[in-house]
Amino acid sequence: MSQSPFYHLIQQVGLRASVFYSGGLCGKHPFIENNDSGHLHVVMQGQFDLVDRLGRCTRHQEPSLILFKAFAPHHLNIPPGEEAQVMCADITYASGMNNMITAGLPEIVLIPLSELPLVRNTMNVLEETTQLSPLVRGQIDNKLCEVVLLQVIAYLIERGRVEKGVLSGLAHPVLGPLLANILRNPGGQWEVENMAHSVAMSKTRFTQQFVVSVGEAPGQFVRRERIKLAKTLLLEGKPLDLIAQSCGYASQSSFSRSFLQQTGQYPSHWTSVQKGIQFQSAERAENG
Repeated sequence: MSQSPFYHLIQQVGLRASVFYSGGLCGKHPFIENNDSGHLHVVMQGQFDLVDRLGRCTRHQEPSLILFKAFAPHHLNIPPGEEAQVMCADITYASGMNNMITAGLPEIVLIPLSELPLVRNTMNVLEETTQLSPLVRGQIDNKLCEVVLLQVIAYLIERGRVEKGVLSGLAHPVLGPLLANILRNPGGQWEVENMAHSVAMSKTRFTQQFVVSVGEAPGQFVRRERIKLAKTLLLEGKPLDLIAQSCGYASQSSFSRSFLQQTGQYPSHWTSVQKGIQFQSAERAENG
């Protein structure tokens, strides 16, 4: 079975969820001090008020999912004398907060669970993890929460609620399969003429459609994805000639030139700098 186009996207972005609360919730709850992550709240039962960073308050009567793709101060308040059943999680991205997922999502997503039956089913499974050993429960809860996130992203794509970028491109009925193939194999033969022919468009029309949907020219998108793959292979210690071949370049010299144009550094220098940063981060973590 072929992998979903989201597989490589999620792998590149490094989407992670960390559940920090699941159960009954009462009173007022501010979320104002977590600049390096987004938030996911799933209210399975009970009324709640959502207060945004400008102090605007909206009351919601039905079970709902709330996603802040990046940090945004907000409050989740339960009316006095009532209790809501809530799951809360932090959302992080290994590639950083500016990535292909956050670039395409709205700042705030609020969806009634009546529109997300599969999410409701996943949440029902998550509720059953209370019977598991504490040794594994947290990891399983986090994975289930990531499943919820994937379902939400798919929902937004299918309903055209994503903005310009890779997510928007994947939602395009014609460009979507092509974009997915590029993400799977950025080192393939992706000349603009070939891509246009594969979707039965002229080169001019294809380029226009690609820019409107994805936000950049097809050639630039392919080059960027190739350099992302190259960075991964460089940090794995692969030789330059193999990296050049894997990333679709005719020679090691053409790869080095492209890498320099995209990053401002030659591959060897970039690798040295990145490994130095990794070493310093590990040393700081070790020294507490």
